[in-house]
Amino acid sequence: GMTIADLVEAKFKADADEGLKDQVNPQNRWKNHLKPVFGHLKAAKLTTTLMRNYRAQRKKSVVAKVQEIALSMKADEDTTKELIAIAEKKAGVTINRELAVMRGAYFLARKDGVIPYNAIPYFPLTAEKNTRTGFLKPEQYTALAAACLKEGLWLRTMFEIGVTYGWRAGHIKRMKLSRLDFIARTITVIPGEQKNDEVVTVLMTDRLFELLTALCTGKSAKDFIFTRDGVPVVDYRDAWDRARKAAGVPTLHFHDLRRTACKAFRKDG
Repeated sequence: GMTIADLVEAKFKADADEGLKDQVNPQNRWKNHLKPVFGHLKAAKLTTTLMRNYRAQRKKSVVAKVQEIALSMKADEDTTKELIAIAEKKAGVTINRELAVMRGAYFLARKDGVIPYNAIPYFPLTAEKNTRTGFLKPEQYTALAAACLKEGLWLRTMFEIGVTYGWRAGHIKRMKLSRLDFIARTITVIPGEQKNDEVVTVLMTDRLFELLTALCTGKSAKDFIFTRDGVPVVDYRDAWDRARKAAGVPTLHFHDLRRTACKAFRKDG
């Protein structure tokens, strides 16, 4: 009989054939976490109990990792408790995303007639709430900007775009030089690159003009703006994680820059 790995690989292939954009994250979730536990099992052997046990063990591992980070940071007791509380909430969402990889594979297999509907177990996904409410305080900007620059000009510039316009990291890192007009000092976003169907053109701030000029030196219009050692940036998260810890804001998400920018827009009218 087919294994869980067979179903998941079939789902990845179907996603690739349909041209789905986000394939890296599901594949990493499978490879790094799910496959070592479930990959060898026959598809018919997956049970809700096994998945509940997986949830419990993954949550423990996430909290343990945060405790190690807090220890390395020499964080005080209150900060450690805050980090653990955030980690526990985040773990629920993270594990949901992981189990959803297998859930999608099972439902595709049922749709394709590979397995019957009654062979699909109940997937224990927990309720989610949007708990991200963080903002970057003005006094934290300088420290985080310096920490990002230490990681590289690419991250410093990503950060500045995020905090200025509120754009998502996934969009920022895919930008090419063709979107920039250094004479008019503008950046243009085309439909599909953000969550709207309009062409949007924004003016560069003086700081962004300087950062982008330095970052784009020697590149052509077809090149990606954000590169690291000559290679387009794919995953910024490790560098961002180091930068935010060094700046003393270990729980700040890149998405919080969007809220910071929106708050500034409302303040400026």
